[in-house]
Amino acid sequence: MANLQPVVGTRYDIAPGEHMEIIAIGTRGIVVEYTDGRVELVDGDHWQVRQREVTRRSTVLKENGLRPQ
Repeated sequence: MANLQPVVGTRYDIAPGEHMEIIAIGTRGIVVEYTDGRVELVDGDHWQVRQREVTRRSTVLKENGLRPQ
């Protein structure tokens, strides 16, 4: 999988009815907001790992006939 650069406004489906969206990118990392309103700063060095986790979860859901919403 190619390493994609984070872009503000990108939304990642993490479970049915749940998502996280990039709301800011700064020198200390990427700020994401979750469906429930939580906000988290993800260290820039850990972003690729987080991105792979989310993509993997979404793929598993699709393979099992579930659709992230």
